[in-house]
Amino acid sequence: MYRALVTCCFLFLAPLVHAMPALVDSQWVEANANDQAIVVLDIQEPANYRRFHLPRSVNAPYEKWRTQGPKVPNGMLPPVGYLEGLLGKLGITIDSKVLIVPTGLAAGEMAAAARVYWTLKTLGHEQVAILNGAWPPMPGSLAWVA
Repeated sequence: MYRALVTCCFLFLAPLVHAMPALVDSQWVEANANDQAIVVLDIQEPANYRRFHLPRSVNAPYEKWRTQGPKVPNGMLPPVGYLEGLLGKLGITIDSKVLIVPTGLAAGEMAAAARVYWTLKTLGHEQVAILNGAWPPMPGSLAWVA
């Protein structure tokens, strides 16, 4: 009986041991810089992305994560097929650990990151985190590409 209980607890808790925290800081990013399973998802506008971004990051501005246009209500979750195609183009698989990088330049930036976070969670992606920190980076923190 005890053995069965321990086994059940292990099976339940094992995925939590390796789960990404919802918010990570620059120290976490530096400590995990060599983890090839991490896809750094930069959600800033392409012009800003071309100016500065984290190494190995892929760019998918916030607008790609919600519906827009005259024939659909703005701001809704896009169709699953569209989102699956977007994730495929970005190199994000179910095994990827996704780090969402907001710019932090305006109050809505963290809200945009949270929306992308919950979109990924809604699709069943478990390994997702948001970078919690200053933008642009402070001297000595993270290695940004300029």
